Amino acid sequence: MASLKTELGSVKLPALNRERLIEFGRKRAKQGAGAATLSIDLSFIRTIITHAAAVHGIEVSAEEAGLARVALSHLNFGWKEQGA
Repeated sequence: MASLKTELGSVKLPALNRERLIEFGRKRAKQGAGAATLSIDLSFIRTIITHAAAVHGIEVSAEEAGLARVALSHLNFGWKEQGA
């Protein structure tokens, strides 16, 4: 979780778009993070975004994290989406 805080801690929620999350995933992979770690990171991000939207009314889409996950899987970062 330290990497999440270091890399994305100062990013405002609306700026957590697909491109930024893909770049985060690429950087984490270059640092040696495996498929499970990347999947956990993106799941955690999606949970935070969903919470922000549902509880605090912040207008942000959790779909960005889902799209980043799909993109990273297609870019061969080590995991397959369910049903793929």
